[in-house]
Amino acid sequence: MTTAARSAPGSLPRWLRSDALPWAGLVLALTLVVGLAAFVRYEQLEIEADLEDRAQLYARVLEDHAARLMGSTELALQTLAPALEAEASTPAHADSLLASTVRGLPFVRSLSWLDARGRVLASSQTDTRGLQLPQAAITAGPDRMTAAGARGIP
Repeated sequence: MTTAARSAPGSLPRWLRSDALPWAGLVLALTLVVGLAAFVRYEQLEIEADLEDRAQLYARVLEDHAARLMGSTELALQTLAPALEAEASTPAHADSLLASTVRGLPFVRSLSWLDARGRVLASSQTDTRGLQLPQAAITAGPDRMTAAGARGIP
C-alpha cells in the first residue's frame, strides 16, 4: 500500500471525508422518500381499482338477481292468469290460487287481481279484497303514485 492510502490510524478514508458526502446522503434520502411516495400511490390506485371491480361485480350480481326474480314472477303470473280468468266467479278460490303462488315466490309479499276500474277482486291477502286502487295509480303507474293516493291499499 502506498503511504497516501495509509493515513493516520483511525482516520476516515478520503471519500468519506469529502464535502460531497452530505449531498450524497441527501440524494439518498430524497430517493427513498420519492420511492416510498410512489409505492404508496401505487397501492392506493390498486385499492381503488379493486374497489371499483368489486362494485361492478356487485352491480352485475344484483342485476342478474333482479332479472331472475322478475322472470320468475312473470312466469308465475303467466301461469296463473288462465286459472284466474276461468275462476272469475269464485273469489275464494282465486284468493287461494294467489296465496299459493305467493308461497312459491318468497320475494313477493302479495298478489292481487284487479278489475279495469282498480277494484281488488281477489288477493293473496284476503283483507284487501274489495278495496279500490286510486285512479291515478291505475293510469300513471307506480312511479307517480303519491302517498295520499295509496291510503286505500295497505
